[in-house]
Amino acid sequence: MSFATTLQTLRKEAGLTQEQLASKFGVSAQAVSKWENGSFPEGDLIPRIADLFHVSIDYLYGREERNAGVEEQLVRELTAIWKKEGSHEEHQKDYMEKLFRLMWAFQISAWSDNIHYYDRPQVDKDSDLASALVFHGGFSYMRLNKNKQFYVALKEPDEKEGFLKWFDTIGTLQPMLQLLADPGSAKALLYLYTLDSSAMIGAEAISKATGVPKEKVEAMLETMCNKLGKHEPAVYCVRVMKENGKSELVYGIEKTRSGLLLGVLALLDSYVNSQGSYSIQINNRQKAWIEKMP
Repeated sequence: MSFATTLQTLRKEAGLTQEQLASKFGVSAQAVSKWENGSFPEGDLIPRIADLFHVSIDYLYGREERNAGVEEQLVRELTAIWKKEGSHEEHQKDYMEKLFRLMWAFQISAWSDNIHYYDRPQVDKDSDLASALVFHGGFSYMRLNKNKQFYVALKEPDEKEGFLKWFDTIGTLQPMLQLLADPGSAKALLYLYTLDSSAMIGAEAISKATGVPKEKVEAMLETMCNKLGKHEPAVYCVRVMKENGKSELVYGIEKTRSGLLLGVLALLDSYVNSQGSYSIQINNRQKAWIEKMP
């Protein structure tokens, strides 16, 4: 393909208008239009265009095949897991292990002079280790305890309020925090997590299985089903008819959103019970997390 055709194809694949592409290089939209109709940018812009679209200069001029960007390479490597021999459960475990290896690669690549990958350390339950990156623009934290591994990354919103956006709904979190703080309610909720995805159970059965009073179980379920969230709750209920003609509410757990609670517990545990030491700790953020309140 010609330079003009290649540039137009790359621009459209990236979802950019001619005006948006022009703004990235400080030129007019008319200049981009000319490039896509046979003219060429100034020489110093060519490398910048290649970098923007993650291609080589030779590719821009049609002299070589397109080299896949790192994102495309990752997609290919991850999807290859599903094509290997073995059960689907084995594939899922392999996928999560690969995912954590990639997350660890993001952590160690924050050292500008590091160019090699090495396996993440995994410490036993009697000690703890973490990796943290505190940057302008975001934050990432990876816990490396063998039995409590997790990774979190927060991108700072571009708006002026920044991380203050995360505090907009803090008032709506109180019912959930109160529920978790109550041992009985937390125990009853934990029992729901022992159910298979298609299983449902009544409040009385939960009470008998956990020893938590039925009234407390019902209060927990009422909170989870009707007082949390703007959309569908993580715990759902269905009314069923019994042989005696009476009805009963039975409850199940929605697996997609319910997994978020495990992440909340992991975060709170790491926040309250701080790790022993860091494998990597980079703190290049000087400004406060949140600007001063008006």
